[in-house]
Amino acid sequence: MSATNAPDIKKKIITDTVKFSGGYGLSQVIGFFTAILQRRFLGPYYMGIWSMLKVVQSYFDYLCLGVDSAAAYKIPFYRGKGDQGSSEETLDVVFGFILLVSVLSSLCLIAAAFIFRNSYPIEITVGLIVLAIYIILARIYGVYLIAIRAYKNISVLTRSVLFDAVFNLILVAIFVGRYQIYGLFAVISVMAVANTLFIHFQTGYNIRFKIRYERVKELVAYGLPLFLYSFMGCTLRSIDRIMVANMMGMTYVGFYSLANMTTNYVQGISNSFGIVTIPHMQDCYGEKENVDNIKKFVTASAEIITYLLVPLLGLIYLASPLLIKTLLPKYVPGIAVMQILLLDSLFSSACVQSQQFIVTIGKQIKLLPVFILTLVLNIVLNYAAIRTGYGIAGVALSTSISSFFYFAVVTIYAMRYFASVGYIARFFGVLMMPVICIIFVLFLLGKFLIISDQWYKFFVDSLIMMLVSLPFIWTINKKYGLIEHIFGKKKTV
Repeated sequence: MSATNAPDIKKKIITDTVKFSGGYGLSQVIGFFTAILQRRFLGPYYMGIWSMLKVVQSYFDYLCLGVDSAAAYKIPFYRGKGDQGSSEETLDVVFGFILLVSVLSSLCLIAAAFIFRNSYPIEITVGLIVLAIYIILARIYGVYLIAIRAYKNISVLTRSVLFDAVFNLILVAIFVGRYQIYGLFAVISVMAVANTLFIHFQTGYNIRFKIRYERVKELVAYGLPLFLYSFMGCTLRSIDRIMVANMMGMTYVGFYSLANMTTNYVQGISNSFGIVTIPHMQDCYGEKENVDNIKKFVTASAEIITYLLVPLLGLIYLASPLLIKTLLPKYVPGIAVMQILLLDSLFSSACVQSQQFIVTIGKQIKLLPVFILTLVLNIVLNYAAIRTGYGIAGVALSTSISSFFYFAVVTIYAMRYFASVGYIARFFGVLMMPVICIIFVLFLLGKFLIISDQWYKFFVDSLIMMLVSLPFIWTINKKYGLIEHIFGKKKTV
């Protein structure tokens, strides 16, 4: 795709993002009710166990040495260069390699479950065995996701997330309510099979098992830094729960999982944008390998995400105490954690395209020192917060501070390839303006607007916050013509 077609690319990205985000947003609404049911059925203790099992799963997901991550970049890169043969072979080799690694890692997980069966509750032992099976099924499903994203098949991707949300809600309501955590183990296994079959019949992709040493070597060489970067990212995202589990107990992990539920949904909205931009960025860069062709992915994405996400996070901040007290009263100790970690969601969401930019130009190894520094900072702050009595709320603040550090460093590093120091400073000033403004407004509303009826206060607070947010929404729409692109009106670019 030629760089001269930049307006068409921008329109395609926006329309695809709106299409996918609409379906994804609906799936998140359904997923919200699923998460509420799941937490009501399991309670804080079993949710703590499930949260830690998910941490184990997340680490096993990174045993493919970055081959899956490399494929997400290399397949659209080859398509951008017009090399269809390499694109198809890469997908087949990725499937073969991932399947082999999945089987071996699952056998190791089963062995670990039996070796440590007397050291942990029986639910964890059974959960590890179920995860061993689930890992194989989920990896096959993951290859199909790589394919539909690389081929920009947004319609199928949208239908698949809706299918996943609806079917998962039905299964959780039927099985988790009756069999608690064991019902959840059954649900995740059935969902992995059902999702894979759904995508296969929707696309008809003929993905074959193939192992070719040269192609595997190429993917590992490209993906190993991505693997290290993903592994560090996984550790960074889970270190708060690990430290809470070790220093405070599983029940507090359950309270903390309430915040993870919200941050996962929020980050999912921005990740839907990232899913759309990866293949487009690779197409643009693959043609001439010119940084100027893809610099807008960094700046425009960060501005759009920040200016549109901040008002949404403000509403979540205001609504969360009322919703949790009403729907999940056992999780009230997690309300402050949820509110604080909204900042983590914002900063994690705003630097996705900067990371993609760095990987696209082949500088992914540069991300590792940043991850290490961020991880060390997070561990030190978490430890200090727990030891000084600030508990899980202190851990949440530590995580948000660390997230801002990573966001700032990665964004600045990416922009140094095409912008001056002065421009970067001005850009950050513009970027942080809505963040500072909304935080200040929320502080004033909480401090000085006293209304006894909590639901009426929520309505008034939300109205004031949205009125304050309107200039930011108007500014970002005027700059990028979001509404014009969404509804097909022409705008001079």
